Amino acid sequence: MSHNGRYVNLFVLAKGALNFLSSHRVLKPGGVFLFDTINRSWFSKLIAIGLGEYLLRLLPVGTHDGRLFIKPKEMKCELSSLGFEVMSFVGLGPVRLNRRLDVVFGRLPSTAVMYMGGARVPVPSDQVSVSTG
Repeated sequence: MSHNGRYVNLFVLAKGALNFLSSHRVLKPGGVFLFDTINRSWFSKLIAIGLGEYLLRLLPVGTHDGRLFIKPKEMKCELSSLGFEVMSFVGLGPVRLNRRLDVVFGRLPSTAVMYMGGARVPVPSDQVSVSTG
């Protein structure tokens, strides 16, 4: 059953967080939107496009469009403007190679290249349950 046209408690969007408007449309109050995306900076373009696509050929050329990358500050503003409660953002990137020599991504101390984060649809005050212990 939907809640005012909203259906889910969790919406995860990996690689392409610009579609976060869709997440707000389907999340119930209290629902969480999780994402990861690439920061828009010369350094992230150098790493994701220059290194990842052209030099190391980890991805096909043209996989990334640097014009669609979004800075963390812009992401927070967009999420807030949609009415989300913005959660923390943390850096994300390659941390090691596995046995098959595939790149393994994990948490990094900087959001300079990639980052992940979350946002929650607020629960209206008239829907908050109060427990009395």
